[in-house]
Amino acid sequence: AVVSTQSTGASTNIQRHIRGWLQRKRYTRLQRTVLYLQSAYRGHIARTEFLQVKYDVKARIIQKHIRGWLARCAYKEHVAKIVKIQSCIRRHLAKKQLKLLKVEAR
Repeated sequence: AVVSTQSTGASTNIQRHIRGWLQRKRYTRLQRTVLYLQSAYRGHIARTEFLQVKYDVKARIIQKHIRGWLARCAYKEHVAKIVKIQSCIRRHLAKKQLKLLKVEAR
């Protein structure tokens, strides 16, 4: 009976150690899996934010070029209108000068 009790206690002790080892092994595997999933998710979020910033920068560059192009078009139109007004004024002055010359010629 003494040998049976000792072997039962020893086997219980061995089983306890094995079960503890298995639980620690499962826990560390679960912990590694959770860390992997967290890092994968953080990487996904970082890549998504990076792409968003990249697209925003590209959009700003396109907008900058369009604004510059529109400003140049407006400037050219403005200059064309100024030239038109100047030519009308010069024509008016030339007609006036011609009229004076015709009067003087008589």
